[in-house]
Amino acid sequence: MTQTLPAAVIAVLLAGTWAVPAPTTSVGAHEKGTLTTASGTTVSFDAPRRWSTTPSTSRTSTAYTRTEDDQVLTLSVIEGSEDFDTTADRVLRQKSLSGTSAAFDGGRITSRSGFSGKSCVAIKSAEKATGPCAVVH
Repeated sequence: MTQTLPAAVIAVLLAGTWAVPAPTTSVGAHEKGTLTTASGTTVSFDAPRRWSTTPSTSRTSTAYTRTEDDQVLTLSVIEGSEDFDTTADRVLRQKSLSGTSAAFDGGRITSRSGFSGKSCVAIKSAEKATGPCAVVH
């Protein structure tokens, strides 16, 4: 990739979570989620059906939870990426600073919404939880 991708990368982490009491909304069929970059570019995606979401003050990231499976799905939009592989590595390093380690497992992932990227495994050592993750663009 040689051009700047305005909304280049969405980091998707799916791993065991912790309970945080907050008001939640259940996601219905065919609901769309949106994230907006600092420069105003909007990225739309299919929200995960039957998951719950909590109101957020962030326009660049959102989280969905599925409490019966103790899972969380976090989506973040990053702009200004010129090289997907470099940005993907940086996303994993940034997540490790917030307590979620992850490593690419060599797999590729593609979504119905047109995103594609690298699959990984996320590890939350404190909770002794692991789960699949991906960094896509």
